[in-house]
Amino acid sequence: MYACLLKVVLGPDTRETAQRLADFFDPLMRELPGFQTNFFGANYEAGEYCSFSLWDTREHLIAALRVTYPLSQKLMSFEYQWAPSYEIFEIYDPSLKNGVGG
Repeated sequence: MYACLLKVVLGPDTRETAQRLADFFDPLMRELPGFQTNFFGANYEAGEYCSFSLWDTREHLIAALRVTYPLSQKLMSFEYQWAPSYEIFEIYDPSLKNGVGG
């Protein structure tokens, strides 16, 4: 199992914009192969936002990024203070026999 942490700084007073973006991207991501779940986080005072998504395989995650990342840059081209960035993580789950999900 793999995770993607996407971060963006939209700036102060951007709660509605961030929620609109989350509402747009969540159903889109749910339709992509290998999707498991998605969480959105916010520091509303600072205007900092993130999404954390889980994918079956690294290949599924990379394919999803090819769809979602360019779209996120296009949709936020004039709205962010810091451009969207992402990191990819392999998931370790101590509750699983070998510690690796997927």
